[in-house]
Amino acid sequence: MKKIVLDAKHWRERAKDAVAKAERTWNPRTREKLLRAAAQYEEIARRLEEEGSDPPEEPENGD
Repeated sequence: MKKIVLDAKHWRERAKDAVAKAERTWNPRTREKLLRAAAQYEEIARRLEEEGSDPPEEPENGD
């Protein structure tokens, strides 16, 4: 099962990567999809910051 990432920094990094890929692609449709994904990642980051969500702490051994 995949974990849900509640870290705004993570989503901003994904947005940055998507924009970088969009800038390197020649296909307009692909570029549009990548830029749309980047905008969605930024929105996730913004909402996490707004809600004040921090990444959950990892439990220590023995808990």
